[in-house]
Amino acid sequence: MDTIFTPPKQRGLIFHLFAMFVFVTGSILSILQANRAEVGTSFALALMGLLVCVLPIPTFAYRAYALLRASYQLSPEGIRLNWGLRNEEIPIEKILWLSSETQLERPLPLPWLRWPGGVIGMRRLRGGEVEYMAAHSHPLIIIATPGKMYAISPENPEAFLQTFQRQAETGALTPISSRSIYPNFLVGNVWASRPARTIIFAGLLLSMALLLWITLTAPTTPGIPNPNVPGPFAQTQLLLLTIVNTLFFLINFLLGLLFFRHPQSQPLAYLLWGASVLASLLFFGAF
Repeated sequence: MDTIFTPPKQRGLIFHLFAMFVFVTGSILSILQANRAEVGTSFALALMGLLVCVLPIPTFAYRAYALLRASYQLSPEGIRLNWGLRNEEIPIEKILWLSSETQLERPLPLPWLRWPGGVIGMRRLRGGEVEYMAAHSHPLIIIATPGKMYAISPENPEAFLQTFQRQAETGALTPISSRSIYPNFLVGNVWASRPARTIIFAGLLLSMALLLWITLTAPTTPGIPNPNVPGPFAQTQLLLLTIVNTLFFLINFLLGLLFFRHPQSQPLAYLLWGASVLASLLFFGAF
């Protein structure tokens, strides 16, 4: 009988949501500042602030998603570790030992970049490596296999250890196969699809071409008519619109990767990537 344990999630989810709120707020403020600035130092600083605020958002969003669906599944056949798009299946015969980190002779090196709800990553050791799929740094449960260890953080470590002992004593009738799935498998799946490659490259090329064109022509362009307010769009507003379009493409690209995982949701991925192409074409038509 399978038993599912989860890491403590509340503190980590609060941290990730707060971080995303801060960065989204900073992005909005940077856009507003860039919209009011003239082409020059103030505009460049506003764009730099926008870049600094936007880039971390996908990381925190994915880590919040990964923490939300994280689980450790025990069965007589083996252990299944799930952390977002990372999945590891360890047959029972591959497990050399399993214990609390307090039983180790020396502490394991922690990931360099970590925070509440996101102690994940790989560290190399003499004779192998340790992969972290944990919500906190301590306490941890260590699973040792030939050449590699896994550090996890079930909410109830003692119950996890006791359950594993009972499951191991039961014996496996049909051991699971060893399997490792990493997030980068999505890129490989997308790359194998010619329609997906075509739409994504079209969106990327159009976004880059639009950004380059406006960057080169904005200094000599007096502006274009604005039907909503008196006067034309300023040069900075033209540049800002193209940058927002590029960010729109990146967001749609990442969301499309998530939807592309399952055949039933792949039409949504194509819809998002196609929307990026359409948006760039509309911008070209407007300019």
